[in-house]
Amino acid sequence: MTVSQEDILYSKLNTLEIPTLGESLENHIQDIIEWIEIGHLTAFEIEQRMKQDDMDIQTLGPLELKMKEIEKLIENCIEQTEQSHKTIKLQSEWSSLKHFIKSLNQSIHELNIKREIRSWMESALIGIDSLSWMIFNFYEKRQQHLPFENLLVDIDQQVALLFQEVERCYERMMTGKIEDDDLVRKHVLIQARWESLRLEIDELKMELKEDRWLVVFGQVSDQVEAMMNALENADSYSWDTKYRHYTPSIDKMLAMLGNGIAARVSKDSVTLARHEALIRRWDKLRATMDFHHRSISPAGSEPLMATTSWRGSPVDRGILRYSPSLRSSPIERSVSESRGREERKLQKRTSKSQLGSSPIERSVSDSRRYEQEETKIQKRASRSQLRSPTVMTMRRAATPSFIPRPKTPHTEIPARPHSSMTRKSTSLYTK
Repeated sequence: MTVSQEDILYSKLNTLEIPTLGESLENHIQDIIEWIEIGHLTAFEIEQRMKQDDMDIQTLGPLELKMKEIEKLIENCIEQTEQSHKTIKLQSEWSSLKHFIKSLNQSIHELNIKREIRSWMESALIGIDSLSWMIFNFYEKRQQHLPFENLLVDIDQQVALLFQEVERCYERMMTGKIEDDDLVRKHVLIQARWESLRLEIDELKMELKEDRWLVVFGQVSDQVEAMMNALENADSYSWDTKYRHYTPSIDKMLAMLGNGIAARVSKDSVTLARHEALIRRWDKLRATMDFHHRSISPAGSEPLMATTSWRGSPVDRGILRYSPSLRSSPIERSVSESRGREERKLQKRTSKSQLGSSPIERSVSDSRRYEQEETKIQKRASRSQLRSPTVMTMRRAATPSFIPRPKTPHTEIPARPHSSMTRKSTSLYTK
């Protein structure tokens, strides 16, 4: 409503003048009542004297004159009475107008509240649409591998502002007891869309958390692979140090990755496959390192000595361990000497190639070389195994072992074979 319209509506009212009040009507009525009473008494006295024939008054002129005077006053009082009725009606109309104005003010206030709440709801709906578009834009940038850090900051700020608007609408609708179907319908719509958007925001948070976890998983996995590569490619000088330091670190990192995967809600097949591959590789590498570590450690031969059936004194075990001439037969000593010569030749040929190799690589190459020798020996001696049982005895004696055994009695020493085939087989086994 503009200012000019208000001036037009109240122009007639502003032109009216409030009338001034005259003498009070109650004073006139009281004087008239007193005069009428006196007039009644005067007329009654005149009547009594007329009945007693004791009246000198011939006419009622003065009384009639007074009555004419009071008649004008009574007419004025009647006019004032009519004005009083009009005043009562005016008061009634005025009271009705005041109640109507009050009701109108209340209606205007409620209308303003509804208009304000409606504007809040429209702003909340616009904010929900804007936030949904920002989330969609985030997924698009994420899929296209574009930077989206600034967009995440904007989404965070928009969520805080939108939450305040939705909460304000909810509190006003619950405390104001507004009975408007349109507002109630919009409020239900806002609640439903906000709940859906909240679930979408929670899902976005979980995906961001999962992305951060994948980054951490990739970094830790790269560190584990780097340490495994360092252990596999370590030389003989640095292998022991890396073995002591890298082994507990790799165990701890793999355990941390396993706990993280178990705590994840969503399971990534690529992550699971890489973690399982790391575990398999580490188990295999750990077994090889433990085997090599036991073989080079000073106490590595003690468990083997404990498993033998021969029991001797500590002095006997020490003598037999370090003096091959006392623990083997003459045939075994001859075989071991020839085998030692072959091993020294092989060591000279492979010393250059193994100089820069790691202990793990050397252990693997030794085992492969030993298997190749075993295969060659079995192929060459397959024809003569049935005819020369002494070869088996000599082969058993030539088998390298750290287990001490008692000295073989001379009565059990087999005779030296005289056939050419047997001598050839014996020479092959000693190589």
